[in-house]
Amino acid sequence: MARRVATLMLLAASVQAWGQPVTGSADVSWHEGAVKCDAASWEPLQVHAYEPMTYILRQNPCAHFEANVIYLLVGGSRALLIDTGPAKKGSSEKGVRY
Repeated sequence: MARRVATLMLLAASVQAWGQPVTGSADVSWHEGAVKCDAASWEPLQVHAYEPMTYILRQNPCAHFEANVIYLLVGGSRALLIDTGPAKKGSSEKGVRY
């Protein structure tokens, strides 16, 4: 019984810790694009570390006019990449990729 109570207390404490928002830095200046993209020397992706486990990547506006945003969420043993890129023309996927 004591083991069950201890397990439940541990689970409750960990759920509370997971539920807390993590503050990060949104202090970033995204590239606005260029009049002549051929002359621009920016990287294809601009990377911003929001916090040590969360990265925001933005596509260069010269690579695609929408300048899509990609989120990388890093866990203890896995990572999740969320790509908000455009769906294929005529597709109903709306940016969801498998």
